Amino acid sequence: MSIERGKDRYQDYIKVEQIMSSSGDRLRGSYPLASGFKVPQSRGISEPITRSMLKVNDTPVQAGCSTIGAGGYRNKVSLEPGHSALDWNDLCESSGVKGEMVSGLSKHLSDPNDELFMINHGNSLRQLSEGVPTFKLMPPLMITKKMVAKHKDIDDCWCIIRGKVYSISNYFKFHPGGDKILINQCSGRDCTKAFDQYHRWVNVERLLETCFVGNLI
Repeated sequence: MSIERGKDRYQDYIKVEQIMSSSGDRLRGSYPLASGFKVPQSRGISEPITRSMLKVNDTPVQAGCSTIGAGGYRNKVSLEPGHSALDWNDLCESSGVKGEMVSGLSKHLSDPNDELFMINHGNSLRQLSEGVPTFKLMPPLMITKKMVAKHKDIDDCWCIIRGKVYSISNYFKFHPGGDKILINQCSGRDCTKAFDQYHRWVNVERLLETCFVGNLI
Protein backbone atom coordinates (compact mmCIF):
# COMPACT_ATOMS: atom_id res chain seq x y z
CA MET A 1 0.00 0.00 0.00
CA SER A 2 1.33 3.47 -0.89
CA ILE A 3 2.39 6.01 1.71
CA GLU A 4 -0.18 8.41 0.22
CA ARG A 5 -3.02 6.00 0.95
CA GLY A 6 -1.72 5.50 4.46
CA LYS A 7 -1.74 9.27 5.00
CA ASP A 8 -5.29 9.48 3.65
CA ARG A 9 -6.44 6.88 6.15
CA TYR A 10 -4.63 8.72 8.91
CA GLN A 11 -6.51 11.90 8.00
CA ASP A 12 -9.80 9.98 8.00
CA TYR A 13 -8.95 8.63 11.46
CA ILE A 14 -8.21 12.14 12.78
CA LYS A 15 -11.45 13.56 11.35
CA VAL A 16 -13.61 10.92 13.02
CA GLU A 17 -11.66 11.26 16.27
CA GLN A 18 -12.32 15.03 16.25
CA ILE A 19 -16.02 14.47 15.64
CA MET A 20 -16.21 12.03 18.53
CA SER A 21 -14.34 14.39 20.85
CA SER A 22 -16.52 17.40 20.02
CA SER A 23 -19.74 15.41 20.29
CA GLY A 24 -19.04 14.04 23.77
CA ASP A 25 -19.39 10.57 25.22
CA ARG A 26 -23.04 10.29 24.18
CA LEU A 27 -21.87 9.34 20.70
CA ARG A 28 -19.10 7.04 21.83
CA GLY A 29 -19.61 3.66 20.22
CA SER A 30 -22.72 4.74 18.28
CA TYR A 31 -21.19 6.75 15.42
CA PRO A 32 -22.34 5.16 12.13
CA LEU A 33 -19.87 2.81 10.53
CA ALA A 34 -19.52 1.95 6.89
CA SER A 35 -22.78 1.12 5.15
CA GLY A 36 -24.26 -2.13 6.42
CA PHE A 37 -21.48 -2.72 8.96
CA LYS A 38 -22.20 -3.61 12.55
CA VAL A 39 -19.61 -3.96 15.28
CA PRO A 40 -19.93 -7.51 16.63
CA GLN A 41 -20.35 -8.21 20.29
CA SER A 42 -17.63 -9.90 22.28
CA ARG A 43 -16.39 -13.03 20.54
CA GLY A 44 -17.55 -15.89 22.70
CA ILE A 45 -17.25 -14.38 26.19
CA SER A 46 -19.63 -16.29 28.42
CA GLU A 47 -21.29 -14.81 31.47
CA PRO A 48 -18.49 -14.23 34.02
CA ILE A 49 -18.25 -16.17 37.26
CA THR A 50 -18.28 -13.71 40.12
CA ARG A 51 -17.72 -13.91 43.84
CA SER A 52 -21.46 -13.69 44.39
CA MET A 53 -21.81 -17.08 42.67
CA LEU A 54 -19.05 -18.85 44.56
CA LYS A 55 -17.71 -18.97 48.09
CA VAL A 56 -14.13 -17.88 47.59
CA ASN A 57 -11.40 -16.24 49.59
CA ASP A 58 -8.87 -13.68 48.43
CA THR A 59 -5.91 -16.04 48.48
CA PRO A 60 -4.32 -15.87 45.01
CA VAL A 61 -4.80 -19.03 43.01
CA GLN A 62 -1.60 -20.75 41.97
CA ALA A 63 -2.37 -22.06 38.51
CA GLY A 64 0.18 -23.82 36.29
CA CYS A 65 3.48 -22.04 36.82
CA SER A 66 5.86 -20.96 34.09
CA THR A 67 9.18 -21.30 35.87
CA ILE A 68 11.07 -24.55 36.25
CA GLY A 69 13.40 -25.09 39.17
CA ALA A 70 16.13 -27.59 39.91
CA GLY A 71 15.03 -31.16 39.41
CA GLY A 72 12.36 -30.17 36.91
CA TYR A 73 9.84 -28.98 39.49
CA ARG A 74 7.85 -25.82 38.97
CA ASN A 75 8.74 -22.86 41.17
CA LYS A 76 5.72 -21.30 42.84
CA VAL A 77 5.61 -17.53 42.94
CA SER A 78 3.54 -15.81 45.63
CA LEU A 79 1.07 -13.48 43.99
CA GLU A 80 0.06 -10.22 45.61
CA PRO A 81 -3.39 -10.07 47.26
CA GLY A 82 -6.08 -9.24 44.74
CA HIS A 83 -4.31 -11.03 41.88
CA SER A 84 -6.11 -14.37 41.73
CA ALA A 85 -7.72 -15.88 38.64
CA LEU A 86 -11.08 -14.45 39.68
CA ASP A 87 -9.53 -11.02 40.17
CA TRP A 88 -8.17 -11.18 36.63
CA ASN A 89 -11.60 -12.13 35.34
CA ASP A 90 -13.12 -9.18 37.21
CA LEU A 91 -10.53 -6.81 35.70
CA CYS A 92 -11.26 -8.07 32.19
CA GLU A 93 -14.99 -7.60 32.71
CA SER A 94 -14.54 -4.05 34.01
CA SER A 95 -11.53 -2.37 32.38
CA GLY A 96 -10.97 -4.91 29.62
CA VAL A 97 -14.33 -4.56 27.93
CA LYS A 98 -13.74 -0.80 27.73
CA GLY A 99 -10.49 -1.30 25.83
CA GLU A 100 -8.34 -0.18 28.75
CA MET A 101 -6.13 -3.30 28.75
CA VAL A 102 -4.28 -2.40 25.55
CA SER A 103 -1.34 -0.02 25.91
CA GLY A 104 0.84 1.85 23.45
CA LEU A 105 -1.50 2.38 20.51
CA SER A 106 -0.78 6.10 20.66
CA LYS A 107 2.75 5.36 19.40
CA HIS A 108 1.19 4.41 16.09
CA LEU A 109 -1.92 6.60 15.95
CA SER A 110 0.11 9.80 16.36
CA ASP A 111 2.25 9.15 13.28
CA PRO A 112 0.57 9.51 9.86
CA ASN A 113 3.43 7.54 8.29
CA ASP A 114 3.08 4.59 10.66
CA GLU A 115 2.55 1.11 9.23
CA LEU A 116 -0.75 0.90 11.09
CA PHE A 117 -2.38 3.22 8.56
CA MET A 118 -0.73 1.61 5.54
CA ILE A 119 -1.67 -2.03 6.15
CA ASN A 120 -5.05 -1.85 7.87
CA HIS A 121 -8.59 -1.72 6.53
CA GLY A 122 -10.38 1.63 6.63
CA ASN A 123 -13.29 0.12 8.58
CA SER A 124 -10.94 -1.05 11.33
CA LEU A 125 -9.33 2.37 11.65
CA ARG A 126 -12.70 4.09 11.64
CA GLN A 127 -13.98 1.89 14.47
CA LEU A 128 -10.77 2.48 16.39
CA SER A 129 -11.24 6.24 16.15
CA GLU A 130 -14.78 5.81 17.50
CA GLY A 131 -13.52 4.13 20.64
CA VAL A 132 -14.27 0.51 19.76
CA PRO A 133 -11.88 -1.75 21.75
CA THR A 134 -9.30 -3.54 19.63
CA PHE A 135 -10.64 -6.99 20.54
CA LYS A 136 -14.00 -6.02 18.98
CA LEU A 137 -12.68 -4.53 15.74
CA MET A 138 -13.89 -6.22 12.58
CA PRO A 139 -11.79 -6.90 10.67
CA PRO A 140 -9.12 -7.11 13.39
CA LEU A 141 -6.05 -4.91 13.16
CA MET A 142 -3.07 -6.29 11.27
CA ILE A 143 0.23 -5.96 13.14
CA THR A 144 3.81 -6.57 12.01
CA LYS A 145 6.73 -7.88 14.07
CA LYS A 146 8.40 -4.51 13.61
CA MET A 147 5.45 -2.85 15.31
CA VAL A 148 5.44 -5.38 18.15
CA ALA A 149 9.15 -4.75 18.77
CA LYS A 150 8.35 -1.15 19.74
CA HIS A 151 6.43 -2.38 22.78
CA LYS A 152 8.87 -3.99 25.19
CA ASP A 153 8.59 -1.86 28.33
CA ILE A 154 7.03 -2.89 31.62
CA ASP A 155 4.20 -0.39 31.15
CA ASP A 156 3.82 -1.10 27.45
CA CYS A 157 4.49 -4.71 26.55
CA TRP A 158 3.18 -6.51 23.46
CA CYS A 159 3.89 -10.11 22.57
CA ILE A 160 2.94 -12.66 19.95
CA ILE A 161 1.26 -15.96 20.82
CA ARG A 162 0.11 -18.33 18.08
CA GLY A 163 -0.07 -15.61 15.46
CA LYS A 164 -1.98 -13.12 17.59
CA VAL A 165 -0.66 -9.96 19.23
CA TYR A 166 -1.51 -9.23 22.87
CA SER A 167 -0.81 -6.32 25.22
CA ILE A 168 0.21 -8.04 28.46
CA SER A 169 1.46 -5.33 30.84
CA ASN A 170 -1.73 -5.60 32.90
CA TYR A 171 -1.24 -9.36 33.24
CA PHE A 172 2.26 -9.25 34.72
CA LYS A 173 1.17 -9.31 38.36
CA PHE A 174 -1.39 -12.05 37.69
CA HIS A 175 1.02 -14.47 36.04
CA PRO A 176 1.42 -17.53 38.30
CA GLY A 177 5.05 -17.86 37.24
CA GLY A 178 5.83 -14.26 38.16
CA ASP A 179 6.32 -11.17 36.03
CA LYS A 180 10.06 -11.48 35.42
CA ILE A 181 9.76 -14.40 33.02
CA LEU A 182 7.23 -12.46 30.95
CA ILE A 183 9.39 -9.35 30.89
CA ASN A 184 12.51 -11.31 29.94
CA GLN A 185 11.03 -13.75 27.43
CA CYS A 186 7.96 -12.09 25.96
CA SER A 187 8.50 -8.33 25.70
CA GLY A 188 8.22 -7.21 22.09
CA ARG A 189 8.65 -10.68 20.63
CA ASP A 190 7.06 -14.00 19.71
CA CYS A 191 6.75 -16.17 22.82
CA THR A 192 4.66 -18.97 21.31
CA LYS A 193 7.33 -21.61 21.95
CA ALA A 194 7.59 -20.78 25.66
CA PHE A 195 3.82 -20.55 26.03
CA ASP A 196 3.26 -23.94 24.41
CA GLN A 197 6.01 -25.47 26.53
CA TYR A 198 4.46 -24.46 29.86
CA HIS A 199 0.82 -23.56 29.12
CA ARG A 200 -0.23 -25.54 26.05
CA TRP A 201 -3.53 -26.49 27.76
CA VAL A 202 -4.46 -22.85 28.47
CA ASN A 203 -7.02 -21.15 26.22
CA VAL A 204 -5.00 -18.00 25.58
CA GLU A 205 -7.70 -16.46 23.40
CA ARG A 206 -10.07 -16.58 26.38
CA LEU A 207 -7.49 -15.65 29.01
CA LEU A 208 -6.20 -12.59 27.12
CA GLU A 209 -9.27 -11.80 25.04
CA THR A 210 -9.58 -8.16 26.08
CA CYS A 211 -5.80 -7.74 25.70
CA PHE A 212 -5.96 -8.66 22.01
CA VAL A 213 -4.37 -6.06 19.74
CA GLY A 214 -4.56 -7.72 16.33
CA ASN A 215 -3.35 -10.50 14.04
CA LEU A 216 0.29 -10.87 13.07
CA ILE A 217 1.07 -10.55 9.37
